[in-house]
Amino acid sequence: MLDIGTHRGATTAVALDLGSATGGESPGFPSATFGFVQEIFVAVGHPFDLRVCLAGLQDVPEVRERSYLSGAVEVEPLEFNGELRPEGVDRAELTFTRPGRFSGLALGVRLWVAEGGEPIDSLCEWSNWAPVYAALSEEGLPVRPGDRFTFEFTTTISDDGVHPDYALTGGLHRDGGPAVPLRWSSTHHGKGFRETFFHRRLFPEARSASPTTADTTATLAR
Repeated sequence: MLDIGTHRGATTAVALDLGSATGGESPGFPSATFGFVQEIFVAVGHPFDLRVCLAGLQDVPEVRERSYLSGAVEVEPLEFNGELRPEGVDRAELTFTRPGRFSGLALGVRLWVAEGGEPIDSLCEWSNWAPVYAALSEEGLPVRPGDRFTFEFTTTISDDGVHPDYALTGGLHRDGGPAVPLRWSSTHHGKGFRETFFHRRLFPEARSASPTTADTTATLAR
C-alpha cells in the first residue's frame, strides 16, 4: 500500500533475463515464505497463480547488470495529488541495450514523495516493493542491442472493487524476422492454478490442477 503522503507513482518495467538473474537455477520460494504463501491461499479460499516477486534484484548491482536487458519505462501512472486513474491502457516500448535471453519483465514502482524530489525506484534500490515478475517466455528469446519490445499494459479493477488486475500484450521485434507475439496476465485472486509455464515450475509436484491448500504447501516444502 502506498503512503498517503505520496505525490506521484508509476509502475516501471524492464526487460529481464531470468536465467541470468537466478544464475541458471530454477526459481523457487525460499522456505521462509512457505507460511506466507499458505496464508494467501487460505485467505482467497484456494490455490491460484499468484504474483511472484523477485528477490535480489534491488540490492545486488551485479545481478541487475547481468539480468536487466534494457532501460526502464513507466506504465500505470498514479497522480495522488490530481485525478487518480484506477483503470487504463498504457503503451510503451523497451529497446534492448545488451544481448541475452528475454524471458519477461521485472515490474517495479517509482514513487515521488514530494513534487520535484528524487523518486524511490524499486528496480534499482532496496525497498519494501520487490519487483514482480511478468513471465513471457519459458526458455527465453535471444535478443541483441537494438531489438525492441512494444506492448500494451492494461489495468482493471478486480471483482472485489479494490485491487488491480493486469494484462500485457506485445510483440518482440528483431531484425530479419517477424514480430513475436507475447502476452501475460495476472489477476489479484484468480481461480486458475498452474495454468502458466512459470507457475508449473514453481509448483511442479502438485497432484492435480486444483489441489487442496494442504497439497500446495507440501509441494512448496519438498
